[in-house]
Amino acid sequence: MNAMRPTAETFVHFVVALPAEAKPLIAHYQLKRRTGEDAFAIFEKDGISLTVAGVGKLATAAAVAYTHVLFGKPANAIWLNVGLAGHAHHPLGSAWLAHKVTDAERGKSWYPAIAFKAACPSAEIRTVSQPETEYAGDCLYDMEAAAFLDAASRFSTLELIHCLKAVSDNRDHAICDIDPARASAWVDGIIDTVTHTQQCLRRLAEQLRPAATPDQPDWLAALHFTAQQRLQLDRLLQRWHVLTDNRPLPEPPVIGNGREALGWLLREIEREPVIWGGRPSAP
Repeated sequence: MNAMRPTAETFVHFVVALPAEAKPLIAHYQLKRRTGEDAFAIFEKDGISLTVAGVGKLATAAAVAYTHVLFGKPANAIWLNVGLAGHAHHPLGSAWLAHKVTDAERGKSWYPAIAFKAACPSAEIRTVSQPETEYAGDCLYDMEAAAFLDAASRFSTLELIHCLKAVSDNRDHAICDIDPARASAWVDGIIDTVTHTQQCLRRLAEQLRPAATPDQPDWLAALHFTAQQRLQLDRLLQRWHVLTDNRPLPEPPVIGNGREALGWLLREIEREPVIWGGRPSAP
């Protein structure tokens, strides 16, 4: 595997499960297959990549890690998991952006921050290991989103990592009725939503770029941080600047070291309103 060198360009990484889901994206963005890659089918053009991961959590996590290394480990890359999901009653072909993703087996959840005006409503996704046919609860069901969030969040910030799904099955239309042609048609039907989302995320990534080494108040700059803590600090400051539109940090209580500063900053970030489907609400 020959890694691409990172550039100042913002990378957009699409990760999909199936070739049928990839087909409309490849055509829309005019992507070309990258030669010499045997682990995954990977397509690319002009800073956009698409990796066909295969079905399931293990394949998805491996595809995310492979893509991250292949393209030079760029900071603040945009990650989009696009594909199909089932729901009890949502209409076939409708588009949904995840505001919560839960691994049904592990009980662990992730909360992508929708820090832009979304072009579709948001929903919870529950990731399962076997196809879901009961559709319990008001949530979407898929087999990849949790592993995608878990892996991608190690390489970028949650504001730039999202799952966008088209409904492919419900209680009136069984999952066994899906064939490659239908799968491609559902994804093709949400292309405009996909494009809107990645364009919004590009603008958001541009806001993050100058915050890679953000200005720090004197009290924070005077503290000692280990190399690992410094990375955590940069990531937290990036999130603060995005969520608050570059509002200055408030005055903290007495803080004696870097560990205490990181904990305080994380708590301040968690107090900020979270944007759900384009509308802010208290966490």
